[in-house]
Amino acid sequence: TVTRVPTKDAVVLARFHTHVGYKALFTLQSQGQPLPFGSEVRAKDTSSIVASEGQVYLAGLAPKGTLYAQWGPGPQQHCTARYDLTPTLAQTPHPLILQQTLTCPF
Repeated sequence: TVTRVPTKDAVVLARFHTHVGYKALFTLQSQGQPLPFGSEVRAKDTSSIVASEGQVYLAGLAPKGTLYAQWGPGPQQHCTARYDLTPTLAQTPHPLILQQTLTCPF
């Protein structure tokens, strides 16, 4: 963490790391049902919370990867799903937000 407080009319140099990747809106299902509202979904360098109807928005994604979802402490309350954005990227080289529906087995 870097804190910079410029004085009046000052220019401040600050270095920071950026994270580059794709943005996607996934619809996740497990056992034929959308994942529960509020489930936590993680990918390699990003995470988010599931909204209604099993939808989750993630940014900074690699073209291929795995999503890990959890909605409780029990053994039947988590799952993983592999995603592959490359077919969509081949059709639309610069999409704003990619969309995919994934089935999430245990």
